[in-house]
Amino acid sequence: MSAVLPEDGVCRGPDSPIKHFVDKHRTELINGVHPIEPVLDRLKDQGLLPDEQYNIVRSKPTPEEKMRELLGFVRGWGNKDKDTLLSILKENNKSLFK
Repeated sequence: MSAVLPEDGVCRGPDSPIKHFVDKHRTELINGVHPIEPVLDRLKDQGLLPDEQYNIVRSKPTPEEKMRELLGFVRGWGNKDKDTLLSILKENNKSLFK
């Protein structure tokens, strides 16, 4: 995925409601984030992912299923927390954000 991220992390389209980059690019993130474990560790360390959710995500057998589960939890987060996730994703998956 090669995407240009607006400064505020919010993608705006002419026919769609305002969506955060993480929400808009869900499918690309599910298929492209490998490995996900360092992302989970950072989210847990920063208090964004409680132990129970961390363990649920880690229990999934494939990276795609882990990312899908994580994004299910992230759906309820505010933009600030999604910005933090996006920053962590960019640090750990540089090739995904060219």
